[in-house]
Order: sequence, then structure tokens, then C-alpha cells
Amino acid sequence: MASREWDAYSSLNIMSRYSYGMTCVGTNRHGGRCGWSLEGRLYNDIRALLDTMEGRPPNEAIELLGELARLSLCTDWGRDWSRQGHQYQADEVISRWESAIMVAEKEYENRMGLRRGIHVVEENWGKVEAKTEELQAEIERLRVQLANEQVNVGNLKEEKAEYQQSLSQKAQTIERTTAEQDKLRAELVTLESQLSQEIDRATTEHVNLSTQVENLTRELDLESKASSKYQSDLLQTQTHRDTLAKEADNLRSQLDVERQKSSGLVLGLEQAETSRTTLSNEKRAIQSRLESKCQKFEELTAELSQLKTNQATHPIETEALRIELVSEHETSTRLHQELSTTKEDLSITELALKEAQASLKTYQRDNDKLQTEAADREKEYSDSITALTNQIDFFRSHPFKTFSTTLIDIFKRRAKVVTGFKRNARSSKRVVGANDPEVNCSA
Repeated sequence: MASREWDAYSSLNIMSRYSYGMTCVGTNRHGGRCGWSLEGRLYNDIRALLDTMEGRPPNEAIELLGELARLSLCTDWGRDWSRQGHQYQADEVISRWESAIMVAEKEYENRMGLRRGIHVVEENWGKVEAKTEELQAEIERLRVQLANEQVNVGNLKEEKAEYQQSLSQKAQTIERTTAEQDKLRAELVTLESQLSQEIDRATTEHVNLSTQVENLTRELDLESKASSKYQSDLLQTQTHRDTLAKEADNLRSQLDVERQKSSGLVLGLEQAETSRTTLSNEKRAIQSRLESKCQKFEELTAELSQLKTNQATHPIETEALRIELVSEHETSTRLHQELSTTKEDLSITELALKEAQASLKTYQRDNDKLQTEAADREKEYSDSITALTNQIDFFRSHPFKTFSTTLIDIFKRRAKVVTGFKRNARSSKRVVGANDPEVNCSA
């Protein structure tokens, strides 16, 4: 049986769906419904036609209204055979039914729209359920991942505790070596202070020299002529002074390099001293154990000698003591071997310590040598300045006073060079403090 698309029984108002009979749908002369009963096969045909109309949409069932009107209107009343009943009212009935079908069509369209909406909702609901299942699976996966992460966090906490314990041990080791580092740092600070004093003294001399040169420049501005011979001498002096300044910068660079090497040697010396102390402690411990074992060995030897006299009466005890004596002898031999190995390690450490001390002494000699060379360079530079000053005094006392304007410009450039040298000296002082590894360590 086809699905019912709409309710033709109630919409057309022909009969009840559950009735067992019907009357003609025509209108009598009193304005009411005709009471002529339609039964039997005709009634069954009308119900079958109504069921067929309900299987179609309302607008497609309109074509069956003519047949339905023919079957639903009476043909005669049995009294006057000349009349055809209410068949002439077919158009009126069909028009009334079409209006009813138009209403049913609107209801059908609303119902179909609702069905389509329900279908879309069902499809969306299926998608939501699928998405929900996916989210539940994702939540389960995240739960498992969270459990794994918690296990990893526990492992990390254990590793953190071990690492903190290791750091504590390292901190104790650093504290033990702090005293020696402070001592070496104090020595380096002393050397740095001496170097700073030397640089300050040189800076003061440069300032004084710069002032003198500026004064000489102002005096030379009053002169009108210059000698080409003296100009050449001054140019040579300037070149010589520039060379001396470059050599002084090179010596400072070498001093910085040697300072860094000294820091490395000091660290190596500290490590070697720590290793030597550890090996010395191990050596004393092994010697103590060896002396104890030797004493026990001597006691066992004495007991063995005493037991040899009673060997005939105590064979079992003698054998046990002999085995114990052999064991102690093996232990003593092993301790001797460990002591020999420890002595070799200690000898190697002492040699490394001696080499480090020798390297440190070599560095100190090189440092003293560099300081001496720097002092010699400073002295030579001062002598050159003095000679230059003497030449200037000679120029001023010259009877002809023929200094050129070019000579004045040379002295002005010379003053700028001296001022630049003073700035370089101050910058070198700051760089030495910044590159010192011990200073950075203390900071």
C-alpha cells in the first residue's frame, strides 16, 4: 500500500475514514446534503479512489476529482425516472473540492518542508554524533597522553633531584678551591694595579706633552716662515713617534694574550693541585691499609709458627690458618700493586704540576720582560719628545726665524696624534680589565 501523502477523507468531507457507508454529496432543495445512500460496489470504488488520491500529492489528485464526483453523486431517486439525481451538481462539487485541495496542498507543502527540515536535522545529528565519537576518542587519547606526560614529569623530577645533588657536590668542590683562587686573584689584582699605575703615569705624561705641544703650536702660529730642512726632520720624528705608538699597542696586545695564557695556566695548576691532594690522600689510605695488613700478616705468621709445633695434634686448625695466611698474602700483594699504581699516578701528577709551575714562572719572566720593554719604549718616546722640544727651542732662537706655514700645520697634526694616543691608552686600560678572566669570574 502506497504511503499516504494527505488526508482526502477529512479534506473533501465525503465520508469518515472508518465509516461503513455514505450518502450522496449533492445538495438537496433544502440546502442540506442529499440523503441518498451509496452502498455496495459503488461505495468500495469511492473508497478505493480516495485511497488512490491520498497516495499522490494534492495537486496531482485534482485530475481524479471528475471521476470522484461521478461516483459520489446519485443518479436517480427511484421515483422520477426522468431526473438524473444530483449529477448536474458535479461542477459545483468539484469546485468546492478544488478549494479544499488547495488548502490541503498548502498543508502538504508545509508538511513536506517540515520533513525536509527533519531530514536535514537528522543528517546533521548524525554528523554531530560522529563528531562526538571523534571527540571522545580524542579525549581518550589525550587522557592517555596526559598519563604518559605525568609519568615523564615524575621521571624529570627524579632527574632534577639527582642533578641538584650533583650540583651540590660540585658547589662543595668549588668552595674548597675558592681560597686558592682568591689568593691568585689577589696577585692578579696587584699586577693589574701596578699596570694601571704605569698606564696612568704614561697618560699624565702624554697630557703634559700634549699641553706643551699645544703651547708650542700657539707660539709657532706667530711665525711666518719655516725651513724645509727642519720640516723634513719633524716629519721623520712624527713617523718615528707613530712607530713607537704602534709598538706600544702591540706590546699591550701581547700583554693581554699572556694574561689569558696565565689564567689558563692558573686553572691547570689548580686542577693539578687538586689531583695531587686526592692522590696523596689515597696513597696515605692505602699505606695505612698496607701497614695494617702487614701487621696482621706478621701476626698470622707468628701464629703459624706456633701452630707448626702442634701440627701433629691440630692438623685441621693448621690447614685453616694456612689458607687464611695465603688469602692475606694475596690481599697484601694486591694492595702493593695498588700502591705502586697510585705512586705512578702521583708521580705523573707531580710532573704535570712542576710543568705548570715552570710555565707560570716563564709567563712571569715574559711579563717582566714586556713591562721592561714597554718602559724602554716610553723612555725612548719621551726622549724623542724632548729632542723635538729642543729643536723647537732652537727654531725659536734662530736669528732668521724662517718658519713656514707648513711647519705650523705639521705641529697641529702632531698635537692631534698625541691626543689620540692618550685616548688609546685609556681604552687599553679599560680593555685589560674587561678581558681579565679572573676579574670576570669575581664579578
